[in-house]
Amino acid sequence: MTTTALIVGDLQAGIVDDYPFAAGVLPVMEKVLPMAGAAAIPVIFICFGLRASGLDVAAGNQLISALAGPG
Repeated sequence: MTTTALIVGDLQAGIVDDYPFAAGVLPVMEKVLPMAGAAAIPVIFICFGLRASGLDVAAGNQLISALAGPG
């Protein structure tokens, strides 16, 4: 049983396009992902998202409210 996995979070458009640090992360991921596949290491992709209705944003959560934007 394997106990190793590669977890990749929030590498979708809108995240990587808006943050300069992503320029350094993406080339590394382009190398690491094939290496994980070749070693039969499971890769788990996590994508943060919010409902358009805003129902999943708590009124008091300023950080997530800012990410969700107005309306």
